[in-house]
Amino acid sequence: MEAAATVFLATPEFNRPIIAVSPNPAANFITIDANGVNVESITITDMNGRIVAKGAIAENTIDISRLENGVYFVRVITQAGSVTKKIVKK
Repeated sequence: MEAAATVFLATPEFNRPIIAVSPNPAANFITIDANGVNVESITITDMNGRIVAKGAIAENTIDISRLENGVYFVRVITQAGSVTKKIVKK
């Protein structure tokens, strides 16, 4: 007698918000375009994972002039989920 098993794998639909961070590379400011989705907060980390900026944003422009030149990750948290974007500060 043979045993048969049927396995169904389901992947839930994941609707990640479409977020744009520009310009990239940036010198003094970056702009977050969340396509109409409410941005709850942002976190900017350096390549070592250290948080260099964090908080809610009142407008879609963030001053990064105090950051040293290098590569950073901007995590944008919205009601629809979160997205992480890589930026270059020059």
